Amino acid sequence: MHSPSMSNAVLSMKSTLHTQQVYLITDLLCKENATYAGLFGQVLSPQQSLQVIDVCELAGIDVSHSESIKHRQFLDFGIHRAVEALKKYADPSAIFIGCSIGGLILWKAALQGLNFQKFIAIASTRLRFETDHPQGEFKLYFGTLDPNNPDTSWFRQLNDHNYQFLDGDYYIYTQPEFIRHICLELNQ
Repeated sequence: MHSPSMSNAVLSMKSTLHTQQVYLITDLLCKENATYAGLFGQVLSPQQSLQVIDVCELAGIDVSHSESIKHRQFLDFGIHRAVEALKKYADPSAIFIGCSIGGLILWKAALQGLNFQKFIAIASTRLRFETDHPQGEFKLYFGTLDPNNPDTSWFRQLNDHNYQFLDGDYYIYTQPEFIRHICLELNQ
């Protein structure tokens, strides 16, 4: 039989071993084709746990179609469905990372009250059509060579520390050096 002081010590040790949840919302490639998702899992801190969320599943998109048809489905109904579904993942201590359309869905969910510690949107160029900005801590990353980035007037509405341009194109979120960069910034 354990003494009460021994049980309390074990309990306090367990409570300090907290793992922070990190949710990664994929792009249109979906979870099966998002090889970059595994790279995030390899580079995160040992105190962080990664859960990959398939943006097409979240939105109820038929993945048997071409990328252009999937994109049309998102614009027609998928974004709204995905935002509603993502709100179930609300966690004030969690970090959310969204790639491409996944970042747009995070942005819209944050505007509708999604609880999070911080969120990161990567190459979410459709944000250029958004006029409202969410509350809370967020950071946006764009490739310098991506022709669909929001224009300078859109960025003026943000605080200087809320966005960063990295050398590369639209697919910066698939590059190992970028993934290491962002995971290091998560823990600063």
